[in-house]
Amino acid sequence: MANHRDAFQPERRLSTTPSYVRHVRPPIPASPLQRLVLVAVAALALAMLALALRMLDATLAASRSEQYLQHWQRQAREPAAQAWQAAFSAAQRAVERYPVASGRYLDRLGQVQAWRHMQQPVGALLAAESRRAALEAYQRALAVRPTWPNTWARVAHTYYALGDTSASFVQAQEQANRLGPYRPAVQGELASIGLRNWPQLSATQRVTTLESAHRVLNGRTDAARDLLDLAQTLGLQDVLCHGAPPAAAALCKYRGIRI
Repeated sequence: MANHRDAFQPERRLSTTPSYVRHVRPPIPASPLQRLVLVAVAALALAMLALALRMLDATLAASRSEQYLQHWQRQAREPAAQAWQAAFSAAQRAVERYPVASGRYLDRLGQVQAWRHMQQPVGALLAAESRRAALEAYQRALAVRPTWPNTWARVAHTYYALGDTSASFVQAQEQANRLGPYRPAVQGELASIGLRNWPQLSATQRVTTLESAHRVLNGRTDAARDLLDLAQTLGLQDVLCHGAPPAAAALCKYRGIRI
């Protein structure tokens, strides 16, 4: 029997629908303004990258110098010449590589300079150059951060170490005390300077020194014990402990000082 279904099958024909070819338009050339903007953006990106690298370099150098300072403070003695030179190079690099003047980095450079001949006596000629270099770095730091009491205290200490107790020394003391009345490090520095320079102090300066010392003794920390040791070495323990506030008086009594 014939298959009639095939007769009704629609004949398959090739499509005669025309095909469309997509034509890709050539890119529109950048205008002079666009090219200028691209160049400017690229230049800005490179400048930002260079700035970031400089800041990173300065930060790493500053960290190295800070590690040296902390090590010297724990040892409490002058560094060897090679160690000091390495710390100085790092501190100087931090100052030079940072894009703008940094009060923190300049202060750290001053500390490194001050440590070079830290144990030389007051007014020693051998230490004069490094101490003046420290003073210069501190003054540059204060030009950036004039209200930083720690730097003012270091300025006062440096003037004292140079044997200079002129008006500049007094001003540095007053500024440090005014700006950092409750900062233990600042008050400890001022008390130490005052006790060492006790015979040359005026009555007002002696009162200020004792106030700073009592603030330190009230803390009953290692700094308080060190300050009390200094007072005993200088024969000023009675002056320091007489009329001291309760916490400071308790420390004096504990150390066997009669008040």
